[in-house]
Amino acid sequence: MNYEVESEDELEAIVPQLWQKASTQNILLFRGDLGAGKTTLIKAIGRHLGITDIMSSPSFGIVNEYEFGPDHIYHIDLYRIKDIAEIYEFGLPEILDSGAICLIEWPEITEEIWQDYDHSDISITTKKSGGRRIFVK
Repeated sequence: MNYEVESEDELEAIVPQLWQKASTQNILLFRGDLGAGKTTLIKAIGRHLGITDIMSSPSFGIVNEYEFGPDHIYHIDLYRIKDIAEIYEFGLPEILDSGAICLIEWPEITEEIWQDYDHSDISITTKKSGGRRIFVK
């Protein structure tokens, strides 16, 4: 499924439909260049789901956890991971196996792990106009 948005208002408008498509899996992988809008999209998804906490990029802490009713949502940013062994140090497999919703930026860094998990891929590219193209598969 393809989406094209030119503003954050348009992004907010497409999130319900995007979430319906992407959330068939509890693990969502967000792919795109630095500055493409991965964190912005994840924040919009959080608002759509009713998360009232301020969502921020977990770049330095790697994992942010948010309450989602009786469950949790994990926002994971793998940008700073240098070695696959690091994902075991912070417990990524346990988080993935928990059944919680996992919103993961920079999955390319640990590509080999995703073959073992059902997931949705969300790719974001920038347009010359400054807008974004979002692909969900």
